[in-house]
Amino acid sequence: MFEIKRTGVIILTLIASMTFSLRVDAPACEISSTDYSKNFTAQPTAQEAKTDLIEWQTFVITAYCHCEKCCGKSDRVTAAGRKAKQGRTVAVDPNVIPYGSIVYIDGVGDYVAEDCGGKIKGNRIDIYFDSHKDALEFGKQEHKVCVERRDY
Repeated sequence: MFEIKRTGVIILTLIASMTFSLRVDAPACEISSTDYSKNFTAQPTAQEAKTDLIEWQTFVITAYCHCEKCCGKSDRVTAAGRKAKQGRTVAVDPNVIPYGSIVYIDGVGDYVAEDCGGKIKGNRIDIYFDSHKDALEFGKQEHKVCVERRDY
């Protein structure tokens, strides 16, 4: 049995005698198989095939934390009503990227659009960090971004 704990698109290749491709849309997914004797490729469902993607575009990426200086409050509750979490939460312009969308930032990682901010307009994203120091160290960068639109 394999256990996958990653959000986004994952391709698994088992070289033994089976090729297996899987699109993982949940934070955790269990896969089990007992017949490794035949080659097969899992195809996306009709719903997955209709996913609305924003193709790779350049975005300005900045960072923030839960302090008063960064966001005027310190409760970590996002605009989408979730608790901000480092490594998951990004602030976006909800007119460009809906809350709940998966945000792939080239060279940085995969995140979920859960928050917004007064300065986050258009092609700009703010990555959440637990510490103010880490947010400042991230600074201002430009990266290619691809978005898989989803709604909460």
